[in-house]
Amino acid sequence: MKTAQLLIGLLLIAPLSAQSLAQLKKELKAKEDAAKSDVAALVECAAWAKEKGMVSDMRRILQTVLKADKDNAPANEMLGFVKWEGEWVTKAKADSLRKKKVEEEMKAKGFVLVGDVWVAKEEVDDAKKGIFWHDGEKVTKTEKAAFSEGKVRHPVTGEFIAPEDAEKAGQGQFPIGDGKWGDESAADKFHADVRTPWLFRTGSATVVSNRPLAEIKGFALEIDSSISDVSRIFTGMMPTPAHRPFILIARDTDHYRELGTQIGAEGSAYSVFPALAELEVRGLGSVRPVILNWDNGWGPKWDENWGRYWLRHAGGMAWILGVSADLGVELPLWFQRGVGGYAERFSAPGIAAHYGKQHLEKGGVNSLSSWFKSFAINGEMESSMHDYNIFQAGLMFSFAMEGGDDDATKALTAVSEAANSGDGKKLEKAVEQFQAKLIDKQDAVRSHLKKIVTS
Repeated sequence: MKTAQLLIGLLLIAPLSAQSLAQLKKELKAKEDAAKSDVAALVECAAWAKEKGMVSDMRRILQTVLKADKDNAPANEMLGFVKWEGEWVTKAKADSLRKKKVEEEMKAKGFVLVGDVWVAKEEVDDAKKGIFWHDGEKVTKTEKAAFSEGKVRHPVTGEFIAPEDAEKAGQGQFPIGDGKWGDESAADKFHADVRTPWLFRTGSATVVSNRPLAEIKGFALEIDSSISDVSRIFTGMMPTPAHRPFILIARDTDHYRELGTQIGAEGSAYSVFPALAELEVRGLGSVRPVILNWDNGWGPKWDENWGRYWLRHAGGMAWILGVSADLGVELPLWFQRGVGGYAERFSAPGIAAHYGKQHLEKGGVNSLSSWFKSFAINGEMESSMHDYNIFQAGLMFSFAMEGGDDDATKALTAVSEAANSGDGKKLEKAVEQFQAKLIDKQDAVRSHLKKIVTS
């Protein structure tokens, strides 16, 4: 019955569609007659035809335009051509010519092809280890390949674009799909779809978000600040490009919950969680993101609510995940959350004092030995317990770096040295010893908390 009803519906629609098409054809002819030989007007006719779905008419009109003006940019672009060294060619041909030119240039420079990437002779050994260089900067294999193909970064987002699009990008335009470009407003609309988020490269991380670009720029400043703060834990150590901090800001709470179900498990009970698995991202390859719930009912003024703190937590966690991945280890959850908690709640004395007072009201520092063993962030816990654990985990780093206790500082320094040595097993052992030292210094940790609150 449903199939029959559907067929009836199609039969009723068909005559109307035919009639509508005939009317459109008549309208288009009137527009063409009015345009006569005016090239600009004919291009407008072609654009109108495309908008109405009359692709063959669009092509016919554009071919007429190109006979009169073969270098007409709008007509060529609408037909899918790109400019290569002064000539309009198909994108496939431009890519082929670019590849050939790159090959000739690379061989002339004495470069060597490692896998499918060109590198200088002195960089071959690094390339075989997965380490690539571009203009003195470490980059991923994917990024190196993009640079080798002549691609450039968008001056605002950092996303790779074709060199012939650099002028548009410099004029404040952004790619919005299907080869189209638009201003920031059009791009915001395009990237509001969960399937096509912004990909934004900050100074230290990569952010994926459906939020407006103006907001993302603000996010970037907070994230970079948090990463700068926590990098002091490992004496300025930064993850390699392959494990660059990656933060995915969920479009809304429903999207966040969906991601939590798919890749977050218990950690998604808090508003920031590390993915348990890697995701494939266009142009970047496999990444392990930290997920952030931005739309939590707080309203648009992100700098006046919890959003700022979650951004800092996400930045800190993404940094430690990247460092850990480089060393091939998975550090204890308290350590991961502690880095995030330190970035989130210890960024300024006043902020630390505010949350420190709340921590004392929740009972303060109890048995650290039991706390380390039972540390968790999950949906079975009260949100107040989430806050308790996040703050206390951050407190461990505040104590070791700013508490004035030489033994704790030395223990954390040993962790930093192990990380910088590149030895994952050595790092795991140093973290165990750091944890043991913190347990021994429990009373000193309590004293440090009181100083934070009263200072």
